[in-house]
Order: sequence, then C-alpha cells, then structure tokens
Amino acid sequence: EPNYRVSADLTPTDPSYGQQWSLPKIGMPTAWDTATGSGVVVAVIDSGVDYRHSELAENMWVNPGEIAGNGRDDDENGYVDDYRGWDFAYNDNNPLDVFGHGTHVAGTIAAARNAVGTTGVAYGARIMPVQVLDEHGRGHHDISLAAAICYAVNNGAHIINLSVAWNYSPVVVNAMNYSGRMGVLVI
Repeated sequence: EPNYRVSADLTPTDPSYGQQWSLPKIGMPTAWDTATGSGVVVAVIDSGVDYRHSELAENMWVNPGEIAGNGRDDDENGYVDDYRGWDFAYNDNNPLDVFGHGTHVAGTIAAARNAVGTTGVAYGARIMPVQVLDEHGRGHHDISLAAAICYAVNNGAHIINLSVAWNYSPVVVNAMNYSGRMGVLVI
C-alpha cells in the first residue's frame, strides 16, 4: 500500500471524512496540495442537483450573464432565467433534483470542505446543474441530452460529468464531438 504524505492542514475535518475511505486511498490529501478544483466548472448532466443542499450550496455555479427571476434571457443564450442551470427534462429553469442521483454525483465531485458532512474530490469546483432525467431517473430524448451537452459547453463548463445510460445516438455523438472540439472533457 502506498505511503501518502498527508498535510495535517489539508486533511478535512468534515465528520464523515473518516468514512470516505476512497479519498485517502487515492491520495486526495496529497493531491489537494496541488489542486482543489478551484476555478473549474463541472457540469453534472443527470437528474438535476439539489442546489440548496448544505454540502453543495456554496459550490454551485451561477450564470453570470443572467439576472435571476426577471423573466428575460439576459445573456441571449436561448434560455430564460437560467441562473442556476437548465432542466432539459421539463424545459424550465429549475434543475432541482428530486430523484437524488445528480445530487449524489455532485457531492462526490464538489461537496464543500466545511466541517459539516463529507468532502468532495474537487471541493473547490463549481457545479453547473443540467437536468436530463425526470423524477424517476429516466430520460426521454436524445435531442435533450445533446442540447444539455451543448448548453454545458456554451455556458463555460470545463468538465461534463455524464453518469447516465443512453442508447447510441448520432446526435449525442455529435454533441460530444462538439464538446471535444471546444476543449471540454466529457466523463
């Protein structure tokens, strides 16, 4: 087993950190010497994200070109009031997760290092919620998934986490190719 150098000041004090056996196993405390995800926007294309969650609220992306709640598309990206991201499952501006999977994924990525619960791998990253799955965890249209990928790319995501099962579709492949051409990694 590797012997990781752990800086005492980089080991999280979150109460559940001791149960997160995988983070020390992969050497995260040492990796945090170099990077915490600060400045990185990760789009979570999934069942949405509970952006009110105490472990995620401080790390949520907000659309800097949008004024929340004014009923206008301030940044002219085709989505009205997409201040917190977009819900492609219901075609609205509220990507709030009621299924739970997207919130779990977002927490794994960027749960805050705030001495409350757990710690995300990239606890300094911002999460952009992009919903494609409904309240039952099901998606319905390849076009919605492709649009979600393009939305994430066009709104500044550096990385896209795509933890959904989908059948092969040329329109989704085209969106993923677009992401690659724009330098956005799809995981």
